Amino acid sequence: MRAIHEMAAYFSGHIEARRKNPTDDLITTLMNAKDKEGKPLSDIHVLGTLRLLLIAGIDTTWSAIGASLWHLAKTPADRERLVAEPGLIPTAVEEFLRAYSPVTMAREVMKETTVAGCPVKPGNMVLLSFPAANRDPAMFPDADKVIIDRKENRHAAFGLGIHRCVGSNLARMEMTVAIQEWLKRIPDFQLDPAGVVKWSEGTVRGPREVELNDGTHAATGDTVITRRNDRRLRAGRGWVRNGDRWTVTEVRDDGSVTLRRAGRRWGGSVVLPADYVAEHLDLGYAVTSYRAQGITTDTAHVLVDAAMTRENLYVALTRGRESNMAYVAVDKPDAAHEGPHPGDNTEATGRSVLFGVLQHVG
Repeated sequence: MRAIHEMAAYFSGHIEARRKNPTDDLITTLMNAKDKEGKPLSDIHVLGTLRLLLIAGIDTTWSAIGASLWHLAKTPADRERLVAEPGLIPTAVEEFLRAYSPVTMAREVMKETTVAGCPVKPGNMVLLSFPAANRDPAMFPDADKVIIDRKENRHAAFGLGIHRCVGSNLARMEMTVAIQEWLKRIPDFQLDPAGVVKWSEGTVRGPREVELNDGTHAATGDTVITRRNDRRLRAGRGWVRNGDRWTVTEVRDDGSVTLRRAGRRWGGSVVLPADYVAEHLDLGYAVTSYRAQGITTDTAHVLVDAAMTRENLYVALTRGRESNMAYVAVDKPDAAHEGPHPGDNTEATGRSVLFGVLQHVG
């Protein structure tokens, strides 16, 4: 939700700026557009359109690019052919879109019907699995094979009819350029046999995660913490230090990741090699008493009693980004109980409990 609010604030600022100083860009064009009744589009409508364009143009495209590179990393013959015949890349892109379609779209049923014996009625919501449609053997010979020079390829990766993706040609161009430039710079690459590539689940699918040293997985958007100083890894004017917080901006098939310093919108980026990721990178949350990693939530709450150790208290009070609240149990008898508990300390105060916790190592 925080990211949604930040995005809305960002676009709202640009909408207001265009209202004062119109330009010839997309935002001004949307603000000058009229609906079917001849009325200007509302700010909410313009904001929604901008959010849709941003989200639909990022998640889907880099999912498709990631899947394409994943295929090439595990299929040397296809990779070598595209290196030798770069003119074939646009045709290969169409096949990657067919074979690894990133999107499954929800639609509302308008007319009652039956699908494979299952009745659906108006108002029902259904998921249209474009990836499944693109593996239909009745439509595509050798549907489960990736054939990078497939001649006839009327796939449905971008949808069909009036809801077909408006950005399809841009997505094709981005994929083509990305693969062209990648193969120019890195013509020979493969998957790490010891690594595990995790794919996202839901309406947009693609390679997402890389395995870290403790068995957890980091994905794009996660907060992570570096656990080893390395002056060779430069990030802007600084370098990678133990305890630094970062946001994952890209997970690569070779296990390396691109990070940006937490809280930064631009700059401060670094690529961590796969061996550093596997040994010295942790997710940004509290795992154990001795690996206080912080940043699990915006506001953290913890109940402190006399049995808590100071390590556990430290972890609990470093989880919140904005604030951390501690509630100290003094275990005094009260009117709600018939009598004191055998372990109650009638002289206990919040301060004395906290003092004891800070002396309790373990």
